[in-house]
Amino acid sequence: MKKNRIKSDICPNCQTKLSASDNFCPNCGQENDNKRQSFSRVMSDLITGFLSVDSRFTNSIPALLFKPGFLTTQFIDGKRNRYLNPVRMFITIVVIYFLFASTGETVTVNDNRNSTAEVIDSALSASAQTASASPDSIRPNEDQPEFEIGAEDYPRIRELVKAGVKDTDAVLDSIGEEKTFWNRFWYSEMIKFAASDFDEFKKYLYSKLPWVIFMLMPVFALLLKLFYIRNRILYIDHLIFAFHLHSFVFLTGWFYLLITEYIGANVDLILFWIIVIYTVAALKKVYNQSWLKTMVKLLLLSTVYFIAGLLSLVLSMFVIFLIW
Repeated sequence: MKKNRIKSDICPNCQTKLSASDNFCPNCGQENDNKRQSFSRVMSDLITGFLSVDSRFTNSIPALLFKPGFLTTQFIDGKRNRYLNPVRMFITIVVIYFLFASTGETVTVNDNRNSTAEVIDSALSASAQTASASPDSIRPNEDQPEFEIGAEDYPRIRELVKAGVKDTDAVLDSIGEEKTFWNRFWYSEMIKFAASDFDEFKKYLYSKLPWVIFMLMPVFALLLKLFYIRNRILYIDHLIFAFHLHSFVFLTGWFYLLITEYIGANVDLILFWIIVIYTVAALKKVYNQSWLKTMVKLLLLSTVYFIAGLLSLVLSMFVIFLIW
């Protein structure tokens, strides 16, 4: 049945010029119909949109769990509309994982906060005692840059912070250090560390971890590109595989949290081998190499990725602390 529309010459949504034959905007896709929407039409669009998302969910999650590499091959083949967007799916899974994981950490944070600070203070105090025995190893000399900081200053900084002195220049005056650019930078970080609330910093760090992990995906995709450089696969396809694989890993993490929280069973080794077997199968499916080559490349890839990931995480946490 032909639908009666009240058409417009310009799309109300994006201001694109429309012809009399345009039922939909060629630019943004909005229907060319200025007629007031009825309640039944609004509800019909809502239900249709919900069922569309729901169908993509039911198509994607079982395939992600039980068909290693399938979603990536579908993406490469251009069959994308029926499945969840891999980036959105990954972000959603990771964020929910960390939200769920953080609920189990709130009880132990306060118990560990003081002990953590005491351990750090003890380590720094021990360094200060060592430094006092050999001051040349700490204090700058002609061969060392002026911004190098002695660990023996930290106990004094902590005392000043406890006394309410947190201004960098005032602290530098108290310990007799020059007000150079690097001294101001490093000592301001030491002051911030001495005044830190470990509970608040841990919450802040936890809130940023999903984005830190998100930034690791291009690194993993680059490693895949290097390990499979002879395969005619674009970098974006490696990136999509990275999102799909890590989505599975964090879904497995969901099960781990649920099992340990409500059952209390130790399933670390079982889930580890599930991830290993899944990864091998996924690599075999997407890159279509022999099982032996796939397992060898996985071993090498895991080693390099662990090192690169560790360095990236340390650097990210350092940057997070600087901007905290």
